Amino acid sequence: MQEINQQENTITFLVSCSKGTYIRTVCEELATRLGTVGTMVKLVRTQVGEFSLQNSVSMETIKQAEENAYSLIEQKLITIEQLFQREKKIELSERKKEQFEHGVKLKFCLPDGVYRVYQGEYFVGIGKLENELLKREIVL
Repeated sequence: MQEINQQENTITFLVSCSKGTYIRTVCEELATRLGTVGTMVKLVRTQVGEFSLQNSVSMETIKQAEENAYSLIEQKLITIEQLFQREKKIELSERKKEQFEHGVKLKFCLPDGVYRVYQGEYFVGIGKLENELLKREIVL
């Protein structure tokens, strides 16, 4: 999508970019190449990673929701477990699960990173492993 409005001296364009791209800088560079100056007036993020406006629910919809509208909202909401579905998984015994929930750092000989933490099939939360110690980040 691209629109040039010469009366208002505006350009509207769509950018698909990677993490670390500065859209204001893209606007400045575009203006420089056109031999003028420019300012970004509006930015709409249509997607960040796997999250997109197409799969979202507005705050207005949530605030105005009646009981029959909750099913729409529930269909759109994702769980923390789904949010971290690409992260590695660690399974804890019942005893270690209780320790994890109480903030005790647990020893694991695994690579550093973020992990989904389970006790059996039960999703406990999210942990971060650093220097072989698993620390709770999010507990449900």
